[in-house]
Amino acid sequence: MSSQIDRVKPAAYISPSGIRTEFRYQNEFQKEFSHKIGEFEFSDLGGSYYQDLDITGDSLPIICHFSGKDCDLQADDFEDTLREKGHGTLEHPVYGIKNVQIGKILRRENPLLAGGKVTFELEFFETIELQPDQTSEFNASEAEKLLDESNIANAENYAKNMLLNTLTRINEARDNVKAKLETVKKKLDFVSKVAGDITNAFNAGLGDLLDATDILIKKPLTLALQMQYVLQLPSSAVSSIANRFKSYQELLFDVLELDAQGNSSMKNLPPTAIARNQISNAELFGVATIGAMSKSASVTNYENRPQALQIAAQLKSNYEILTKILDDLQSNFDGELLFNQYFSQSELHQQIRTLLFSVIADIQKRALDLKIEKRFELKKATHYITICNEYYNDISNETLEFFEKTNNLTGDDFFLLPKNKEIIVYI
Repeated sequence: MSSQIDRVKPAAYISPSGIRTEFRYQNEFQKEFSHKIGEFEFSDLGGSYYQDLDITGDSLPIICHFSGKDCDLQADDFEDTLREKGHGTLEHPVYGIKNVQIGKILRRENPLLAGGKVTFELEFFETIELQPDQTSEFNASEAEKLLDESNIANAENYAKNMLLNTLTRINEARDNVKAKLETVKKKLDFVSKVAGDITNAFNAGLGDLLDATDILIKKPLTLALQMQYVLQLPSSAVSSIANRFKSYQELLFDVLELDAQGNSSMKNLPPTAIARNQISNAELFGVATIGAMSKSASVTNYENRPQALQIAAQLKSNYEILTKILDDLQSNFDGELLFNQYFSQSELHQQIRTLLFSVIADIQKRALDLKIEKRFELKKATHYITICNEYYNDISNETLEFFEKTNNLTGDDFFLLPKNKEIIVYI
């Protein structure tokens, strides 16, 4: 039997125009799974190669290098291919062929090594294949239509799954819904910092729902529709996409009752009607949260390519965690009578998947027109106006302020940036 090293293939990148570049890497590999969504933590493996810890593999960081007397020229040619507009192909040494977009480039040069060496730390993002009906223009009204369809399917599924034929079951379900609504209020508090109609509607709607839960719990379809409407209101609030996503991710983790290892405490529930109702509540809130995140991602004007592609990757990751947890909880009821089992409707997942992947495809399409993040170390002390002139061909106040913000300039940086300082530009 061949060893892992024997199974490792050469690494290469094929640009949108078809230029293929092989590159060297360290053939030492590690893949760990993590439920820390949105943080994109990376593990450094000796300075030549590293692989992300995200459970989905949507983000594909890799470190490669060129060495020898012409390494700088090879690196320049390679960087030119990375900057081509369009989808490229990454021939990953372990995970195979992936359709990708480049999000971030960090270039380091060490001419003092024998023959010289140029190292790239790259972050690729795997892209999804567009379906025939996803190649046309996608807009906010289309996203809203798909969200409405998903919400209706979610509410209908909820009404079918809830068992409310005894007073005990009704009271337990009511208390669980109220607890989740309080979680919504706590986790989406960012909207309270934004004045406007959305804030007023969210606060009023949430208050009305909490007051009416005693009555609406007996009308699960109406409850589910109203709850989703209120939960999704902050998705288009005037706030940064980072704030909105962070809040909705925390909400998702709380309604699924996940621990630090990504396991749901509901897995310990016995296969009873009360447990089925509790899981159904979690599914209702969880799917509604994915819908809110999809809407939020669809209405955002992204500043650069890595920001857009990270949001797309996080959106897909959160959905996969939701479905993994729900599938796992469904196994709690294995062996029970069909009437007593908890299960998700495949029709529901078709609706939310259509919304999710339409939004992701649209983000990835828009990302092609956004700038890539490039990082490099200064070879000598340089004034930042000189860098702006070189990379942006512009030294207006707006450009200078953008550079100051993205590079966190302070104190003496405004007079002269020191040698070896890491610089961020968007190209």
